[in-house]
Amino acid sequence: QKLSMGRVFISGARFSTTAALAEANHALARAYVQAIELDDAVAGNSNYLTDARQALTEASKYAQQLRDPLRRVLLLETSARLWLLQENVASAITDAEDALRQAAQIPTLTDFYDPHFTLYSAYATQQNSARAAEHLRQYLKGYGFKMSADQRAALEDELKALQRNPQLQPKGGKKKKGDKDH
Repeated sequence: QKLSMGRVFISGARFSTTAALAEANHALARAYVQAIELDDAVAGNSNYLTDARQALTEASKYAQQLRDPLRRVLLLETSARLWLLQENVASAITDAEDALRQAAQIPTLTDFYDPHFTLYSAYATQQNSARAAEHLRQYLKGYGFKMSADQRAALEDELKALQRNPQLQPKGGKKKKGDKDH
């Protein structure tokens, strides 16, 4: 008897149907998010944003049935990126911070820096240079060695620009207790 790869994959011993459906919907949501982020022609297509949120909602429903904290963290990070694309910065920050908090509890995610980039983008959108710089610094610390020299240099330049921003200084130019010189 011949079986399709999809049937073998879904009915295989490693994956339950619920896990496969959670993963498939999450992959679909990530694909929409990446298409929006990488293709300017797609970026204005609100159908992609709606479809991505719908796929993410489905993935979350399936993930809630599983006892897999890793999947929940990855869904939160994707959700944060999608909220940012939907211009809901507050929800993006909430989901990305939740992803970082939950990732800290999972030994295999101690080097998960993606939410830092999302938080850098969200805080930069809010013109909160101090918080944007903090998260960009963390992102570079974790992933800088994986980037091309040009990519790393561009982000390091962005970090320097954020650090020079006057919003980094407390009102009145005074340092807060415990602040250090950089």
